[in-house]
Amino acid sequence: MSVLDWYVDRMEPIKYENVSDHVLNEVQALVQRRGKTITASTVNDAKLFMLPADTPLYNGALITRLKDNKRYLVIARQYSPDMVHIQGRRVNGVITVSAVKDKYENHKKVGVEVTEVATGVPVYWRDVSAYMLQHDAGLLPSCRRKILIRKDVPIEMYQRVTFTSADSVYGETTDVRDVYTVEDIDGAQYEGLFSIQLGDDTRK
Repeated sequence: MSVLDWYVDRMEPIKYENVSDHVLNEVQALVQRRGKTITASTVNDAKLFMLPADTPLYNGALITRLKDNKRYLVIARQYSPDMVHIQGRRVNGVITVSAVKDKYENHKKVGVEVTEVATGVPVYWRDVSAYMLQHDAGLLPSCRRKILIRKDVPIEMYQRVTFTSADSVYGETTDVRDVYTVEDIDGAQYEGLFSIQLGDDTRK
């Protein structure tokens, strides 16, 4: 008997989509907050999903809780004999990724040409804090915001990132229009995800 069998009355339906196949699957999961802390960021942003050990759910997957439509990016997995523990980080933003090239007329630069590469991309983001500046040795001096993003998004250095929503509920958007440029892409810190540093985009 699995430990989850003791918590059947607390299980809830979730949907998930892996980076590899983009197939939407539904499964029952036990959902708890991560750790015992009651800080607002942990209660809101960090969730632990416990599922049967044979559930094919991998790092970078996008989880949707059907009870409130909040979405989470899978940042880590840990197996026990009868279940898999999934750490999820709440999607708190939606972005558009664009390529920006200089535009010329008669060999004279007259502006930039912007081409959208990906739209409606869910991310987890944080503004750079004083604590991050002190303790994150890899943080660039020009970094203003860090995001976690799935590796299937074709994002590259110096592309433009525009935040089009600061809401984690799918389908609800707010016209935020914060604009940044990609200054660093780290594909090693998280399996299945890119950790990206964003700086101010001053290109006109």
